[in-house]
This record gives sequence, structure tokens and C-alpha cells, in this order.
Amino acid sequence: MRAESTPVTSTMRGMRKIWICVFLVAGCAAPQGLFGGTVGEKFRKALANVDTRCKERKIGPYLDPTDPEYRRKSALTNCDVLKIKPFDLKTVLATPEGKFAYSIQLPPPLDKPRVRRSDYRSAEEYFEALCQHELVETTFKKVKDVDGIAVLRVYPTPYPITLGSYSDESNGTGMAIAPEERLILSPPSFQFVERPLRLDEQKKFPGVAYLRFEKDPDRPGRLSVRPIDHLSATYASIWRGTPSMDDRQDGIFGGELILLDRKSGEIVGIRRTFSRDEVNLDDRSRVRFWSLPCPNPKRIEYIQFLKNVLVPAQAKE
Repeated sequence: MRAESTPVTSTMRGMRKIWICVFLVAGCAAPQGLFGGTVGEKFRKALANVDTRCKERKIGPYLDPTDPEYRRKSALTNCDVLKIKPFDLKTVLATPEGKFAYSIQLPPPLDKPRVRRSDYRSAEEYFEALCQHELVETTFKKVKDVDGIAVLRVYPTPYPITLGSYSDESNGTGMAIAPEERLILSPPSFQFVERPLRLDEQKKFPGVAYLRFEKDPDRPGRLSVRPIDHLSATYASIWRGTPSMDDRQDGIFGGELILLDRKSGEIVGIRRTFSRDEVNLDDRSRVRFWSLPCPNPKRIEYIQFLKNVLVPAQAKE
């Protein structure tokens, strides 16, 4: 018995066109979801690839003491990236510095987001909106004749291994690391900078809370460092992320650098920046990613911004 064929009517042709159009529109609205996954998924896949390679080579967490090449393999750092954990705001808030940073209230209208992720179909549109409406370089009060500054938060280690929006808390400087000592060495110069100890410095300075950096009069271009128990600088900088505006699953994250009067709590300046990550999965032996900051032709380097707000004493006008 021959099966009867159903004639293709004009109505069915129209339905076929509708389905094709729906697929194309969906693809344009959320290309990552259809083609390769989100940035967060790519980070996790890249880490899984590295884990597989490390297991195959028996290096990193899979070192075998009986391996004839154990000594050589134990010095390899290829698998260190596997130690990195996803960003967790609760962990940040568990530290006194982090808790204080996120307790600071910005003046209106900077205290609340002006754009929300739910209002935009794609990550690209949302990132463009953040760059257009939430980017900030604002001076509320210019302070002259500042002799020194206290940096209230530092990274635990001077050169942390990070994975951008997967693990980082952005510091609002537009840099992976904000080297506090550059505040002295780059002209116009502060006379001193004070900051908390990093984890790698605590053994060298046991029982001490802070370090003070000053120019060494006997060695031009070099700094002297001494431990101190209390901060003396009137003005300070502190940084924090922007969790209410981040979309880490799509690789978008931001940070704020806040300048304030330590005694009164008055905010004198704020700089807010955003970046968006993308991950390359071609290399299975490591995690390759890059961060793109907001395009801003008027953007100045963060140290210049800080010194425009807190003018070093030797740069009197």
C-alpha cells in the first residue's frame, strides 16, 4: 500500500518561513546560548580541559611520588589555575576590609544602578548600557596639599593568579593589580603611603597590621618600608566590586575605586569601570581569556585620577 503524500500548501510554506525567522531572531538575541555557551560555561569548560590534561600528564594535583619524573614535574605550574575558585562575595564580606568597603554608601544617584540586566536581551547590549550610563570618574571635592594616603585594601598576594569575571573582584582601577608604591614613585609624589600587610609579608613582619612606604633619601628612586601599628593618613582609597551590576555568567564585571576622608567618612571621589571577558577554547592545556574594558576616549590612568582628587603636597598650585 502506497502512503499518500501530503501536499505542501501555501499556509505550510508560510509556517516554515515563520519557524526559520524565529530561529534566526533567537540566534541574534542570544548567540552565546546557541553557539558555544556563555562566558561562564566556557570558563568552566576550559578549566575542565586543563584538569583532564593535568590528569593525563600526572602533574599538579595528580602528581605521583613514584613517577620517575616526580622532581621535575613537581616544579611545574601548569595546573595552578585549578586552585582558583569562583568569585564569592560572602568570602569577601568575611574580611574586615571587604565588609567596610561594601558598607560605604555612595551619594545619589550613584547609590543605585541606572540600568538593569533584565532590560536587555543580550550581554552585548547590557555591557554597552553599563559603559554609557554607569561609567564614573567623579570628583566631589578636590583636596590640596595631601602629604600621604592610606590604601585600605590590598590583594592578598602581590601577583595573584586570576580568571577575570570567573574569579576576580574588580578594583575599579582598570588594572589587574594596583601597585600602591607607584603612588609615591610616580610624580607628583606623595610623601608616604600606608597599607595593610599582604599574606606573604606577615612572616617578615609578625604581629604588625600595616606598612608605611616612604622615599629613601639615601637611594634615589627606591623606597624605605617600616611597620606601623596605626594608620596616620587623613585620606584613603578603597576598592570594591559592583555585584548589583555584574553579569559574571556573561563575563561582565565592574569595580569602584573610592577616595574618602578617613575621619569624617566623606567621599571625595569615585572611579567606576567595567570589563567584559571572552574565553578561547582552542588551547586545551591552559585557560586563555581576554578582558575588554569600556571604550572611553576621555579615560585617564587611575593614579592620575587619584592625584587629581587628592593633590600631593609638593604639587601646590
